[in-house]
Formats: sequence, C-alpha cells, structure tokens
Amino acid sequence: MKTTKRILTLGILNILGCFSAFAQTQSKPVKVSHAEPIFQDLVRDLGARKGEKEFNLGADFSSGKNYRENGYLAEYEFAPINRLGLEVETDFSFFSPKNNATKEQIPGNRLDGLGLSAQYTFFVSENLRHL
Repeated sequence: MKTTKRILTLGILNILGCFSAFAQTQSKPVKVSHAEPIFQDLVRDLGARKGEKEFNLGADFSSGKNYRENGYLAEYEFAPINRLGLEVETDFSFFSPKNNATKEQIPGNRLDGLGLSAQYTFFVSENLRHL
C-alpha cells in the first residue's frame, strides 16, 4: 500500500510539475513514443536526447500505532548525451509521536536509500516507430 501511494503521488507530481529542457540543435535524434509502465520507472524516455532534465518529488504519509511516518522521495533525471539517461534518487523518512508514545517506541528519522541508475537505448528506428 505504501509503495502504491508513493507511485501514485510521484506520477501526479510528475504530470503537474515536471519540467524538461531540450538542447538546441538543428535536427533532434529520433525518440520512441511510449507509455511508461506504472511499476517500472524508466530513467529517461527511450531514445533520450542530450540536455533533457526532469526533477520529481513524491510524498507518503502513513500512520502506525505509536507514530506517524512522513516519507519523501526526490529524484533527478538527466541525459548528458543522446540515448543515455542517468538518475539520482533519495528516500527520507521522518517520524513523529502519536498517543503519548515514548521515544523508544518511535523509529529515528533516516535516509532510507540513495539510488543511482543508468539506462541506454541501443536502437531507435524512425521507420519502425509508427508500428
């Protein structure tokens, strides 16, 4: 459930607030038009173009017996060269007491993870892209 909330929140924020910057070139490389799978986060679009950038934020709010957990996700995706996508992602959890809980009953605030990803598109065909 927690993962589903995070994915939905990330998707909504991505639709509402993401931005992309494209490199100014005469002719742009061919790009693959596709729907991104919900449970598999692609680093960048297939056939990413040099200079593309995207920043996403996500939040997850849940409640346990003795504490509330606020989880936050931040990811930065970019394409330093054509067809190569790179990503840096961090997850943070912050806990607050509930119902007069003691400090021993509450987990400590923490960095849950730091993820680094890379994705390279080996083949993009303009002739086959409309099939």
